[in-house]
Amino acid sequence: KERLVVARRRLASRRAYLSRRVIEIYRRGGDVDTMGLILQSRSLSEVVAVSDLLDRVVVQDRDLARAIRLHAEDIRRTRDRIAGIRREVAHDEARATVVAGRARAVADQVQRRRDALARLRGGRRALLSRVQHDRRELEHEAEGLRRESARLAAKIRAAQGVPSSGGAVSVPSPSAAGFSWPVSGALTSRFGPRWGRMHEGIDIAASAGTPIAASAGGTVILAGWQGGYGNLVVVDHGNGLSTAYAHQSRIAVSVGQTVGRGSIVGYIGCTGHCFGDHLHFEVRVNGGAVDPLGYL
Repeated sequence: KERLVVARRRLASRRAYLSRRVIEIYRRGGDVDTMGLILQSRSLSEVVAVSDLLDRVVVQDRDLARAIRLHAEDIRRTRDRIAGIRREVAHDEARATVVAGRARAVADQVQRRRDALARLRGGRRALLSRVQHDRRELEHEAEGLRRESARLAAKIRAAQGVPSSGGAVSVPSPSAAGFSWPVSGALTSRFGPRWGRMHEGIDIAASAGTPIAASAGGTVILAGWQGGYGNLVVVDHGNGLSTAYAHQSRIAVSVGQTVGRGSIVGYIGCTGHCFGDHLHFEVRVNGGAVDPLGYL
């Protein structure tokens, strides 16, 4: 642009000078009378000087015309280059706009993915926290049941008149026991080790308030609150066999009451060390817990 300004200024100067020359030639009436000027010369040296002067005027006029033409061409080329540069700049700006738009789209996508990842991580942390909490609750429940199990075994032996050492008693084989399921529901936890501790019964899922049936006929020897077991009913079936029904919301029998198989002994709930409504069911021989699935 600076070169264009200079060229235009020079072109304007040359054109102005050319205009003055044209006006002067017009005013003088056309071409200069070369022969007349020579004849008017007073000496040979003046003739030579006049001739040289006329040659220089012609050369200067020719150079002026050529300079005007060159400056005009330079202006045209410079203007064309500027137009080309502007087109390139416009193209680059358009491409930069597209690239910037793509970059913004990518940045937005990255941010959305970061937000989704943050939500996912937050959800996983919350889930892990819940799982850890539930595990602590289960471990607490299992530990509570383990402590209560020993006390329950002692109470059952005392009610059955069995020595604490667990003397020899005639117990029917599991296949001949004929116990029925106390409630209909999914088996959610089996008998055996659980989280490093012994789970001395089975857990059967059922909704709150569902009736609990005696697994076999017998006599109620415990009915009431039993620490981690919550509301508990224990039925003695004779021959050292007994069944226990824990975490009841409400007990339906009393100690000393005789019940038949299928009689309602209580209702599903979540009392004591538990989470979620279910029945913790145990089968005990001489007060010691055995796997209930061998008797059902």
